[in-house]
Amino acid sequence: MQCYQCNAKLEYDLTEIHTGYGCSACHGAWLPAKFLKAIGTVKEFDYMAFVGQVQSQVKETTELTCPSGCGKLHRHFFENSHFSYCHSCFGAWFKQGELKGFLHNFRDAKDIRVLDTADRINGLDILFDLLK
Repeated sequence: MQCYQCNAKLEYDLTEIHTGYGCSACHGAWLPAKFLKAIGTVKEFDYMAFVGQVQSQVKETTELTCPSGCGKLHRHFFENSHFSYCHSCFGAWFKQGELKGFLHNFRDAKDIRVLDTADRINGLDILFDLLK
């Protein structure tokens, strides 16, 4: 796969903050759909909601070719972040800094599990207080 910005070869796992394909020249990151879905394993990120919102947005077609070679990329905005998206393969291209900014919009999954546990413990405390 080639970087659409500088034509350098994209390398697996060379991204700012998440697994994907990165460019060592321009520091952009290509996340195929399976890598976007994987964000949900480490962040509070709903992939289906993401796809639904992106698919419903007005498409700003660019002249940029999808790194997977399936069509043109479209510029989108989601959760205060800009990125380019392929409506054929559902991959996303993030320019340098965009992926990091995108991921900072979501809480870490481990933080959510801790909060859920704390809520359950608090709920049990309230229940026990009522039973006294």
